[in-house]
Amino acid sequence: MLYDENGNILNEFHSDGNVINYQYDADGEMISSTDSYNGMQIYELDKKTNSLSIKTYANSAFVNEKNLVNENEQVPLDTSENIPIPYPIVPFAYESTVISGVNMNTLITDTDFTNSSTMSSSAIQTFFENRDSVLKNVVLIYYLDSNGNPYFNGHTINAASAISTAATTNGVNPKVILATLQKESSLISAKPGSVDYSSRRFYYAMGYGATDSGDDRSKGGFNYQISGGTQTLKNRYTQSPSSGYPIKLPDGTVTSINFGKSVTSGGVTYKNYVWVDNRATYSLYRYTPHTIDTSLLPTIGGGNYLFVKIATGWWGSSTWK
Repeated sequence: MLYDENGNILNEFHSDGNVINYQYDADGEMISSTDSYNGMQIYELDKKTNSLSIKTYANSAFVNEKNLVNENEQVPLDTSENIPIPYPIVPFAYESTVISGVNMNTLITDTDFTNSSTMSSSAIQTFFENRDSVLKNVVLIYYLDSNGNPYFNGHTINAASAISTAATTNGVNPKVILATLQKESSLISAKPGSVDYSSRRFYYAMGYGATDSGDDRSKGGFNYQISGGTQTLKNRYTQSPSSGYPIKLPDGTVTSINFGKSVTSGGVTYKNYVWVDNRATYSLYRYTPHTIDTSLLPTIGGGNYLFVKIATGWWGSSTWK
């Protein structure tokens, strides 16, 4: 960050080359900010109610408005006094996290996350066939025994049908399932015959039960991965706070971000926390508590960054529709 002689932030530099410029009024209070991606935020402080309105614009079009209150200040609502309040209340707490053009604070909207009608079973099957994916064919299901060894008992499954059923049953966008599946195992881009059905990429295809602290063998099996992984995504959404956003993670439920470590690479620090703007983003960080995979640095990849990059690479500007 670059500061002026009064200690005010003038410029904030992000890992993707985005530069945020802050503007102040004659009293030294922050009133707006602009960035390299034609984004803008307008800050309006109401000293009577001790609240701050943040209006966000992209390409001059209004995006959203957040109203935030400094909980540490107790200000009577009926006072007409000009009460001094440290300004800004939130901009120095809330942090916009943009990594290589990906907004890590809003991975997907709540409406898009819960829209289960974006792709039918046949559309998913065509999606696999167009990519010559191993998943276009019937999948042999390998489970794990008590020692963690894979075994086949004759069960098979059609991936497209299973994903469609899981999406409808749980009220989750099938594109979210597909992007998660690719993020965790890269099976959609795998060609027929290139991956053995008995491999970890199949029996932990969605990363369900394969946690940072260890593997749950009872969740091994491609069928369990699709049904259980999707159900977990929806459960995380249902269990997320219904209000109070933006929320800083980790909190009492999400206990760690990026293994709890901030890592600096190329002069950029990838922090061990992130602010989230909605329930869907909260749930995705609970499922995958990483902005990126810091072990890959200086290459940027993995984590929820990869989740978004996969989706935008497949579906472009209409990503989740």
